Amino acid sequence: MVSLEYGFERAKHLLKRPFVRYTFIGLLSLLFGFLSFKYVFRKSLNPVDELYQCAVPSMIYVPPMINKVIAIQEEEFIRRRDRLASTLASENIDAFIMEPTISMNYYANISSNAWGLSERPFLGIVFAEEESSGATVFFLLPKFELPRAKELVGDKLNARYITWDEDENPYQVLYDTLGPSKLMIDGTVRHFIAQGLQESGFEVVGQSKSVSSLREIKSDAEIDIMFRVNIATVAVIRSVQPCLKPGITELDLAETINRLFIYGGLPPQDSPIVLFGERAAMPHGTPSERSLNKNEFALIDIGTELFGYHSDCTRTVLPNDQKMTKEMENIWNLVFEAQTAGMNALTYSNHTSCASVDRIARNIIREAGYGEFFIHRLGHGLGLEEHENSYLNSANNNTYIQKGNIFTVEPGIYIPDKIGVRIEDAVLVSDFPVLLTNYRANSPYEP
Repeated sequence: MVSLEYGFERAKHLLKRPFVRYTFIGLLSLLFGFLSFKYVFRKSLNPVDELYQCAVPSMIYVPPMINKVIAIQEEEFIRRRDRLASTLASENIDAFIMEPTISMNYYANISSNAWGLSERPFLGIVFAEEESSGATVFFLLPKFELPRAKELVGDKLNARYITWDEDENPYQVLYDTLGPSKLMIDGTVRHFIAQGLQESGFEVVGQSKSVSSLREIKSDAEIDIMFRVNIATVAVIRSVQPCLKPGITELDLAETINRLFIYGGLPPQDSPIVLFGERAAMPHGTPSERSLNKNEFALIDIGTELFGYHSDCTRTVLPNDQKMTKEMENIWNLVFEAQTAGMNALTYSNHTSCASVDRIARNIIREAGYGEFFIHRLGHGLGLEEHENSYLNSANNNTYIQKGNIFTVEPGIYIPDKIGVRIEDAVLVSDFPVLLTNYRANSPYEP
């Protein structure tokens, strides 16, 4: 057996050889340099960079999923206008009036980003027709804006233009063109435009439930887009949760979330809701410099959009190495149970009201003694608007869920100055409820 003393002497002898000595010193220098660089590099990272670098590898599947999405095609816009024209005819309405807001985006593929609102009316008009014909869209606009409008519209829809000079009353020009008519105005049309139409002689009525519901029922193309954007959104939370640790601030986490959205090929959110500990008792609080303490929840409510279609997802999470109190665990599980009941109630039925879905979930929380701390409705419609018709609240008795609706289901318990817990997913109403996020939270450690 070779002694340690012999081995030591042998090593000293080898190190006397120049090549071996320099090689050994070089290897030690490389090892020292690598360890020093790693230490300095990690120390130089700010909290957002550190959190982002930890989370982003788990997002690797998101960009290809988003890049493969297909935008809404012109054939679908034609079908939308045909449905609108037919519905107007059935209600004895002559035409539908809209501004460049959500409805013009939906029916004519023109958004407020492309044409902003101003004091000069730019109106889209769809006339009632009983038969499908790819309903023509008429536009009322200032004459000097006609070249811009034609460039914007291009060949993507069958358009006609009614123009007015700066010294003319635009509403009177429209009345002289159409004659006496009964007009239905979109719910987002501004008051001064409705007033101008009325004063020029038109009969003006508000948007009916039948017309509102046209946008509430989603097509297969819309559902595909919303699947992808909601899966990407929950992926952000699932990626960042294992990287959380006490000391991170709400603002740092909010910034990291937006960087992950950008990595995924999606726009950042104006104001992600990120709240720690007792601050989560404010359902729509704003991120602050508040740091995450040990053994407390982080509430993350975020969303983005894809081709104008929104996501909305909330998780209440805990860093993996932190512990829940018994009360924290009971409240989280209770909210999860209420969400399960609300989601299961979104199975299509001709007689399921929005109010009944809310009550089913709310009763679970009320019976457990926390009813006074569930302080908002159960959910809302989701689509081209982050909050759109219809709404899951206990007063909405006369609105019934329809196959093709997409709702958020987001029960919560908020005890002031103590704790806030909310869990939210988007759900498609069908013969059985379809989860658009693809994953439900299993626990605060598995979002």
